[in-house]
Amino acid sequence: MKIKYLSNKSASYLVSLSCFLFTSCTNKNEKASHQLNYPLLKPNVFTETIYKKNITDSYRFLETDTGYLVKQWIDKENKLYDSVFEKISFRNAITKKVEKYIYSSNIRGGFPRMAGKKLFFLRIDIEKAIQKIVYKDSLLAKDVQIFSTESLTEKEKAYSIDFFEPSTDGKFLVLGLSSNGDEMTEMKVIDVNRKLLLPDLIKRATYGFPVWLPNKNAFFYTQLKEIKTEDDINTMYENSVVKLHFLNTNAINDKVVFSKQKNQDLPLVNIDLSNISAYPYSNKLLASVQRGSTLYTTLYYTATTNNSISYTLNDITNWINICNADEKVTVFTLKGNDVYALSFKDNPNGTLVKFELTNMLIKKTVLLEGKESVLEDIIQTDNALYIKKLKNGISSVLQLDFKTAKLSMLKLPFNGYVNLKPFFGVPTSYLASKDLFFSIESWDKEIGIYKYDFNTNQTLKTDLRKQGEFGNMNNIIVEEIEVQGHDGEMIPLSIVYQKGIAFNGQNPTIMEAYGAYGLSLNSYFDLSRMAWLNLGGIYAIAHVRGGGEKGDSWYKGGFKKTKANSWKDFISCAEFLIQKKYTSSEKLAAKGESAGGITIGRAITDKPNLFKVAILNVGALNTLRIENTNNTFAVSEFGTVKDSLEFEYLYEMDVFHHIKEGVTYPALLVTAGLNDVRVNWWQPAKVVAQFQRYSTQNSNVILFNINTSGHSGEPNIAKEDADIYSFLLWQLNHKPININ
Repeated sequence: MKIKYLSNKSASYLVSLSCFLFTSCTNKNEKASHQLNYPLLKPNVFTETIYKKNITDSYRFLETDTGYLVKQWIDKENKLYDSVFEKISFRNAITKKVEKYIYSSNIRGGFPRMAGKKLFFLRIDIEKAIQKIVYKDSLLAKDVQIFSTESLTEKEKAYSIDFFEPSTDGKFLVLGLSSNGDEMTEMKVIDVNRKLLLPDLIKRATYGFPVWLPNKNAFFYTQLKEIKTEDDINTMYENSVVKLHFLNTNAINDKVVFSKQKNQDLPLVNIDLSNISAYPYSNKLLASVQRGSTLYTTLYYTATTNNSISYTLNDITNWINICNADEKVTVFTLKGNDVYALSFKDNPNGTLVKFELTNMLIKKTVLLEGKESVLEDIIQTDNALYIKKLKNGISSVLQLDFKTAKLSMLKLPFNGYVNLKPFFGVPTSYLASKDLFFSIESWDKEIGIYKYDFNTNQTLKTDLRKQGEFGNMNNIIVEEIEVQGHDGEMIPLSIVYQKGIAFNGQNPTIMEAYGAYGLSLNSYFDLSRMAWLNLGGIYAIAHVRGGGEKGDSWYKGGFKKTKANSWKDFISCAEFLIQKKYTSSEKLAAKGESAGGITIGRAITDKPNLFKVAILNVGALNTLRIENTNNTFAVSEFGTVKDSLEFEYLYEMDVFHHIKEGVTYPALLVTAGLNDVRVNWWQPAKVVAQFQRYSTQNSNVILFNINTSGHSGEPNIAKEDADIYSFLLWQLNHKPININ
C-alpha cells in the first residue's frame, strides 16, 4: 500500500511534533527516559452499538484516510524513532555484533527438491539480500545457478523468491516472485538447461501452489481474483480459482478448472482456497479445499479415462468427496489408489489414516494413532511414507515401507526439530526420490540438511548448507519445562541462556509467544538469538494455547471462545520466570508478531506491571475490525462481528479496545508495513495513537516504526534485530556485556 496525497478533512487530526527532551544514554547509566512529546493525532470519535454494546473508536479514520496529514504523521513517527535510536550509545556496537552473528552463516537455504536426476534448492546471501536458485546433478557435484534476484532490473525493489517447484523431469522450474514484502506474487518459468526465463507470466499468485503434471509441460496453479474495485481490494483473497497452464502460452487464456463458480455442485464458499494435485503413477487428481485460514482440508478426487491422464479440460470433472473438513485432515498424499492423511477428528494428537479410492464407497483405515506424541507431518517418497512426530518440541520420524507395510523408527543425528519439506517451496507431500531429505535443528544447534538412504538405512549429513562459526554452541543451556497455568493446564516453556548466568532476578529476558492458527514455535535455531544470549540475555519461548505444540486440543484451547487462554498462559509463564528469579518485572520484555500481537498485547493490557517492555511486530491488534482488512481469511480463525457470540470473543481479544487512560504500560516498540496485506498498517497505527494519546509523564517510551515493507518486516534483518536489542537493553536499564 502506498500513502497517497489526497484532499481530505483530516487537518484537525494532526498535532505537530514538538521539540522533545531526551536524556541520552551514558556508559555509566543507561537511563530509560520517557520525556518525549509525540506527534499525536487528534482523536475523531466514532461510536457504534453492536449487540447492545457501545463501541468507541477514536482512530477509525486511519482505516480509510491516506491523505497528506496522515502521511505526515507517519513520517514524524519515523523521525522520532530515528532520533531516539541515534542517542542510544551502544546501538552501533550491538548492530555490529548482530551482523557478526547473522552474517557468519551467510549462505542459507539448501533444502532440495528432486526432479529428474537433479537436486534444486536455494542459496540465500543474507548480507547482500540476494536469492539464487541452483541445482546439482548429485550431492558431490558443483552448484549450477539458473536464476538470481540480482538479475532483476528494478534495483529500488527488494525481490524475494516465495516458492519454487521443478517439473517432474527437471527441465523447467516455476517460481513465485514478490517485491518489498508485498506478497503480490507473480509466477515465472525457467528453462533449466538454457538458464532462461520464459515469457510465461502469471499474476496474482500469492497462494499459487504450482503442481506440475507428470512428464507434461503444464501445471495447475491457484490464482487470486483480479482487482477491479475498492471492494476487490478488501476481499482480495476471496473467490480464488484453480487454473491449468501450458508452457509457452499466454496465461490470460488459461482455463479455470476448479472454483466456486465452475463447481456449483460442490459446497464451496467465497473464502475457500483450493488447489489440485497430480501424482506420478496414478490416474487420479486430488482437489483440496481449505476454508479461509483453517488448518483442515476437504478432499475430492477425480479419475481420468483409460487409466492414464490426458489432461484435457474435459477430464477434470466429476469430483468425488473423500472427506469433509470435520475429518480434520491437515496433510495428505496419494500413492496409486490410496490417499494417506493425518486426521485429528477422533484424536487430538492425530491419526494416520488411509482412504482407498477403489470405488464410489471410500474405505477408511486407521494405520497409526498419535499417543504421547503429536503426529505433525508426512511426506511420500517412491518407496515409503515418512511420518513426523513431535513431543515437547523434539521430533522423531517413522518410516512406513509401502511394500512390507512395516513401521520403523529413523535414527536422527541429535534431538531437535525436523522438517520434511523445504522452507521455500510448494507445500507438497511428495518427493520424487527413493531417499529422504530432511533438516534438523534445535535451540542451540544450527540447521543441517541430511539424506536418509532407503537401501542402506544410513543417514548422511550433506554439504547442501554450510554451517557458520556460531552454529554449534557448547556453552548454551536449554531448559524444557512445564508451567502450571491459571486453570491447571501445564504450559510448555523453553528457556535458553549461556552458562554462568546467575539467577538473581537481574537478567534481561525476552519471552516470545504466538498462539494462533495451530502453529507451533518449535526448537528452531536463530543466530540473532545467539547474539542476544552473548550480550547476557535470556530468551524464553512460551508455547501458549492456540498453537499446535500439544495437538488439536491445544490449538482449540486458544481459539475464539477460549482465546483468552493464549495471553493467560503467557502471563503464567512470565510469573514463573520472575518467581524462579530468572528475571524480574523490571527486566522482562514480551515479544510477539502478527497474530502473536493478540497474545502479547492483551498480556500487557491485562497485567501491565508484569512487563517492562513489549515488542509488537506487525501485530493484529484491532480484531473487532479484522473483517475490514485485506485478510478476510482471518475470520475463520478469530471470528466475525456478524455473530453475537463471536463478537464478544473478538472484543475480548482486541488490544485497541483494552487500552485505558491513566495506566502506566510497558515501554513499547511497535512496527507496521505499508505493504502488509495480512495485517493492514492501520491496526498497529491505531494502537500506537491510543497508547501515545494516553501517555503521561509516568509512562514509558512508545515508539512506532512503519516501513514500506510487507508482513515479513524490515528486509535488513540485522538492523531490525539490533534495534530491538538496543531498545530492550536501554529500557531494561541494563548495560550489555561482551559488547565488542
